[in-house]
Amino acid sequence: MQQVHKPKLAARNRRSAEQMLVELKLRLREISDLNAAGDMLNWDQATYMPEGGAGARGRQLATLHRLAHERAVAPALGTLIDALVRYGESLPYDSDDASLIRVAHREYQKKINVPPDHIARAIAHGSASCCGY
Repeated sequence: MQQVHKPKLAARNRRSAEQMLVELKLRLREISDLNAAGDMLNWDQATYMPEGGAGARGRQLATLHRLAHERAVAPALGTLIDALVRYGESLPYDSDDASLIRVAHREYQKKINVPPDHIARAIAHGSASCCGY
């Protein structure tokens, strides 16, 4: 009986740098969208929010910023960025993709030191105190 060799699992799951870069951009876009939604709520709070809405708005802002931070420090994102560092170094230094990978790596390294709960508490506190004057 003839043996059939299946490709190794690692070889089948290997993604190209271009595919990983697309995934990185999608993840960063989601984080940006969450932060932008929070910014919109913050603007609304400062300009149009009715009196008495600070508590709910603080909770909403805290949730959005916590979710954005959790995604920004996800181990899967760190692994993805680490896998792209060498690829980024092979690109022209001033290319958009090389710059994106460098900045994503630097930002990830900074953000992993801040717990998501701290972000949520700080945002909620700032929101509650904005209308206290």
